[in-house]
Amino acid sequence: MDLFGAKWAEIQYNQLNDGSAVAVREAIAADIPRIREYIDQLSPDDRYLRYMSSISIDALKDGDRLERIYKTSLEAEFGRRHVAFVVERGAHILGVVHAWEREVYSAVYELSYSRRSDHEGCGVGGILMNTILDWARASGVRTLVADTLRENHRMRKLFQISGFQEGKNPDDPSVVHYTRIVTPSS
Repeated sequence: MDLFGAKWAEIQYNQLNDGSAVAVREAIAADIPRIREYIDQLSPDDRYLRYMSSISIDALKDGDRLERIYKTSLEAEFGRRHVAFVVERGAHILGVVHAWEREVYSAVYELSYSRRSDHEGCGVGGILMNTILDWARASGVRTLVADTLRENHRMRKLFQISGFQEGKNPDDPSVVHYTRIVTPSS
């Protein structure tokens, strides 16, 4: 269980709720062009719920931003402070989950999710949740945390059914804070 070890896993296969096959794997820098295409598939409402603001597609697709997230951060030589997984079908990314270490060597990771708007309710979020929980258990992560808007009912339900404890954000009543203690795999 090396928190700061090599890549977690190769490609895993899963099924969406409709039975169609998808692949799940760690995101890499070579995904940047497909991430740009993926971002185009997020509706303004989904961008608002994910980023808790009205961020523009152009800002999300900014080359420097994507380089920082998908190359510099994911491929860091020292430690695993950031990991991301994608669900893909063919050449299309359907969803992404990120886990960012909150403080160096803390083993506390903050999660962020998104999925293509045209795949709402298809099971992408559940697949990503199971993947990140498996990674966390295998990697020695102690705690996962996340914040979401109170109005983001789908994400709140996913956190609740995945064993996260709901808490209040004392600075912003429109935000719900979630925490899950991770039990290591044997």
